Amino acid sequence: MAEYYGVTVEDIFNTMEERFRPDKAEGIDMTIGYDIAGEGGGKWTITVKDQTCSVKKGLASKCTVVMRMAAQNFVGLNLGKIDAVSIFTAGKVKIEGDMEAAGTSAKLFKRFKAEGAEEAEELIRLKCVPSIDQRFATGPIMGRFFAGLKERKFYANKCPKCGRVQIPPREICADCRVRCTEFVELGPKGNLLLLDICYYASPDPLTGEVRETPYAVAVVLLEGEGPVEKRESFTHFIKSSDIERANFGDKIRPVWAKECTGGFDDLLYFEIED
Repeated sequence: MAEYYGVTVEDIFNTMEERFRPDKAEGIDMTIGYDIAGEGGGKWTITVKDQTCSVKKGLASKCTVVMRMAAQNFVGLNLGKIDAVSIFTAGKVKIEGDMEAAGTSAKLFKRFKAEGAEEAEELIRLKCVPSIDQRFATGPIMGRFFAGLKERKFYANKCPKCGRVQIPPREICADCRVRCTEFVELGPKGNLLLLDICYYASPDPLTGEVRETPYAVAVVLLEGEGPVEKRESFTHFIKSSDIERANFGDKIRPVWAKECTGGFDDLLYFEIED
């Protein structure tokens, strides 16, 4: 009889009953058919009921699920030599009937071990969150903005052609596509334009932590140079206790960290000015 990796298909079926795990079969009643093609193949039926297992040659007329594959693939799967997902997606395993039962059947038996047969190395998995110490150059434009935060100030830049005031500052005017080199200071106070309240929080992309809900993001028009229609709004969090009482047009002010270092977390949030 043909051997694959030093094992025959029949070797595996002959040990099914002793490798059966009754503790994993509580409440399970199924009949699993195997149609193994190629040299050394054949047909077998495994019946699992009342936490017992029986194996018989031949394919039962009615099976919960029938799995069809080549003999080499069947042996490789049982020895851990072949990845189940890979050969299934490649169409090398055909499953007829209850797909969920096919997945459940894999948990009902201990791994096959044969004397002298080569075994796959144990897969060791270690869960970790990598921390990479990196520094990014902001450039002269955003660098000026972050330097302003360190001084508890808001810096924007102004378009020399249309007068648009951009915050955070960008190198090019969003409307005129001309270079903006003039900086102006805005705020620190402003008016509330819009409040976006979030009741379901996703992880913060900068810290990985989930913010306590509800929280709100405020769209703020900072005080400063130029007409309102030429001044961009600025977006940041608003103080949680101010969410319920906030209204359009409210005067708000920034709340800064105790020690500002020129980073995203220098500005904690805005609060309503009483």
